[in-house]
Amino acid sequence: MKSYIFELPEKKYDNKGFLKNLVINHIAEKYPFLTMDGIDGPKTESSLQYAGPGDFISLGLHPKYHISSIKKNDWYNGCSDCFNYKCPFSALNRPEKINLLSDFDIAMKKLDEYANSTGQYLDKGYDYKWFGTPVRIYQNFIQIGMTIIPKKGDYFILPENLSQKEITTINSVIYNINIIVNEAA
Repeated sequence: MKSYIFELPEKKYDNKGFLKNLVINHIAEKYPFLTMDGIDGPKTESSLQYAGPGDFISLGLHPKYHISSIKKNDWYNGCSDCFNYKCPFSALNRPEKINLLSDFDIAMKKLDEYANSTGQYLDKGYDYKWFGTPVRIYQNFIQIGMTIIPKKGDYFILPENLSQKEITTINSVIYNINIIVNEAA
């Protein structure tokens, strides 16, 4: 499977991390089966949240996640083109590097290629993920993880045996679904 790295722009070109967030949101919406470091698991040094200006988003280099980040200092030795084999996710072959600022369309095509090459582009049994929890929407109920919440009219009926954390998660999902439905209407 071919691996890629997307170079994030320097701070003067994208000081709020707009392109990084655009890529992460695109992956979450279009390819929910791709696992992301720090989103589908605990936060680590390679979590996407910690990627900053000049760092990289990697596809297919992390041993556990499909998408992770790499700090620029971990990727290069002292010179700008010398590959650092001490990188925690280094592969023997050097992945293709794409600059997100100048080659955004190419990066999105490479993301499509990578997602298709994983062989997981199948129905995984959920419509999308909410902070790593699979969510499936049906006409008369919604399934969040293993919890089924029936719907009566415009209201959802929460089961009685839920923890406070489960109730908070379910309310967040239902609230955001209502926002999405109202925006689409």
